[in-house]
Amino acid sequence: MNAKLWCDRFREHLRVLNYSEATVYGYCLEVRAFCEFLSGRGVNDPSGIQRDDVTSYQILLHHSRKDNGEPLAVSTQSGRLGAVLRFLRYLFEHGFVLADPGRHVRLPRKPQSLPPDVPDEEQVLRLLEQPDTESPEGVRDRALLEVLYASALRNAELRALRIEDLELHRLELKVRCGKGNKGRRVPLTEPAACWLEAYLSKGRPALLREFSQDTLFLNRWGRPLRGESLAEIVSRHATAAELPVKVTPHILRHACATHMLARKAGLRHLQRFLGHASASSTERYTRVEISDLREVILQCHPRENS
Repeated sequence: MNAKLWCDRFREHLRVLNYSEATVYGYCLEVRAFCEFLSGRGVNDPSGIQRDDVTSYQILLHHSRKDNGEPLAVSTQSGRLGAVLRFLRYLFEHGFVLADPGRHVRLPRKPQSLPPDVPDEEQVLRLLEQPDTESPEGVRDRALLEVLYASALRNAELRALRIEDLELHRLELKVRCGKGNKGRRVPLTEPAACWLEAYLSKGRPALLREFSQDTLFLNRWGRPLRGESLAEIVSRHATAAELPVKVTPHILRHACATHMLARKAGLRHLQRFLGHASASSTERYTRVEISDLREVILQCHPRENS
């Protein structure tokens, strides 16, 4: 299989369908690996792909190991195989194969894991107050922590924010690069808006360089933050605040949804707020505390009211 040829064709197909560049890049990586696997089995043309090739590749993924010797997570296996199945469907829909060899192949079932531990409201407040706001980077950190918790943004969504996306007078911001290229407007809390104003007036100007663009949050060299850098900022302040749980940008997103749910926010509102395509995704991102369940049992269980 000519990996470059088929990756180029599949890439163009995904772009026409308006997939995000991150998704296109990830899918093409997996398709390239699959094409190389097929070449090793003597399959040099899409018409020669059989269902057995696909199931063999699935078995290969199942037995693959990371550099540290650990098996691939089920979610990783599912993501890689899912990209391959999407590619095979493309081949069928465009007439490169007479039948879809991946049609009856099922993705591995993901284990039903418990939601992650999230900091409570008092712990989040300690985290938000941790940065030293006497320095430009400290003001930046306070502002980004406030925005992460206020608007439950994803790591990439926060890093992609531009100055023009802020509407502080309306306590809103625009998310242009949401998951699946879906934009949305999300509200800001007043504290988050105040710290953004402080950052724009005395934090960001000190970080600006001649080559800096209009990206909102900059690193000390005047460049946009990288994903690892944002995660490190959150983790460093969580450690300094002596929080008992691991905190990442994604955990802050969980915490926001969890705290809003505990304060009786509806799942439909949370779904729109978090930018989820389905309510089932929102349910996975929220966490009902055991104390809330205990209160419901005390009020509603027949044995507690007899």
